[in-house]
Amino acid sequence: MRKNKVRRKRMESDEGTWLVSYADMMTLICCFFILMMALANYEPVGFTKKVQELSKHFNVDKYKSSDVKLTTLTDEVASHPKLQKMTKISKKDERLIVSFSGTILFKNDLYELNDEMLSQLDALIDLIKTRDDSYKILIEGHTSNLPISKKSLISKWHLSSLRASAVAQRFAFFGFNNKNIVPIGRGSTEPILANQDKFGENIKENIVLNDRVEIKILESKEVETTEKKRKLGLGVYFKD
Repeated sequence: MRKNKVRRKRMESDEGTWLVSYADMMTLICCFFILMMALANYEPVGFTKKVQELSKHFNVDKYKSSDVKLTTLTDEVASHPKLQKMTKISKKDERLIVSFSGTILFKNDLYELNDEMLSQLDALIDLIKTRDDSYKILIEGHTSNLPISKKSLISKWHLSSLRASAVAQRFAFFGFNNKNIVPIGRGSTEPILANQDKFGENIKENIVLNDRVEIKILESKEVETTEKKRKLGLGVYFKD
């Protein structure tokens, strides 16, 4: 009789273990489907954001080395006494964008850096180099649509390109690799705000904002993957 009782107890304990394992498996399956439902979104932008947020929790080390480092640099630039009042700072798509008004770095229709404000630009370059001198530096020159008074300048494209190049030379002077510096002249094609009101009168505040130099700090790998080569014909390519 005792043997039978012992056998029954063993069988009951075995059944209990099996049920616990089965319950755990069902719980995991349930969590999996809940996760799939949470991610279900036919909007590409929304889906991409959710995947990025989810991947951060599974790739912690990756985000420590790049995104966190860039966030630290953003905070340092924003709190720097020479830069916080002279620049507009934003962080977008894992890149830091620092915008200088053209009137700060350059005088009217000039492309030589203003000696009085050169220390502000140097402070920014020094911060970037101290944090990581392997960043890719994209420098974009922008202008308003006001007529050019200087005869030596062909167009707004010319002026914006020369200004971007002047800033690029300053980065090179501080020891940045020339391969990581990309100056681009945008001319007056990308204004932040309208240069004139509905009556055709110039809006001074907007013109000052549109006449600017944007310095974009980003990872080298990001540029390589986002830039696309387009064929113009006759074997000639350019990067988009």
